[in-house]
Amino acid sequence: PRHTKEQDSTMRDRTKIATGIGVWFLLVLIAGDSKAFVGSPENSPVALGLCFAAPVAILVLLYRRSGAVRRLAQSVDLAGLTLLHLWRLGGADFLFEYSRGRLPAGFAFSAGIGDLIIGLTAIPMALALQRDPARARRWFIIWNVFGLLDLVVAVGLGILHSESSWGLLAGSGPTTSIMTVLPRSMIPTFFVPLFISLHLLAINRSRQGLREGGQHLAGGGHDTGMAYRRQGAMR
Repeated sequence: PRHTKEQDSTMRDRTKIATGIGVWFLLVLIAGDSKAFVGSPENSPVALGLCFAAPVAILVLLYRRSGAVRRLAQSVDLAGLTLLHLWRLGGADFLFEYSRGRLPAGFAFSAGIGDLIIGLTAIPMALALQRDPARARRWFIIWNVFGLLDLVVAVGLGILHSESSWGLLAGSGPTTSIMTVLPRSMIPTFFVPLFISLHLLAINRSRQGLREGGQHLAGGGHDTGMAYRRQGAMR
């Protein structure tokens, strides 16, 4: 049956993407274990910068070029994606490490408080999406833009407070060197790019919801996937 074939295709697409994310996770884990992200005053943070920017660029390119990736992205429940940001409550660790004298205030307060705001509001935002997607969508866009900017600013401040040649704000106190070794090196090289991608997906889906009167904003599902397949056929 056609429905079964579509389900099989979706499952294959999900498996491919999950495999790609798994490979990405293992690569940055191995790189972190080999101290590839540890900086020095003589060197720029090229390895860390590539592992931060390249995954986002690749995912955006796949979304734009691959119909399978777009269909899968459109079928994902946005309320469920929003709840993934509960992981951002881990930003409390930045404040804790600042209190121990292991992170600079200029990085820890911005990154930590921003993450906590997103983490603490993830459940209310997901519930609002489930209750009334049309009313929630504008606040949802604002929430995602704030979360996206928080991550970008945190990475920028992390580099400016680093021990690398780009550490222009690094003084005689603590730097962000603990963010370049495991387990924290996984934050700028895996989790931050992943959450940036989730924010970009949510913003794109929300803008489509604004154009379409709010339909399919909270969740995608079979109907949204069918709509994308029809659009592809029309093209």
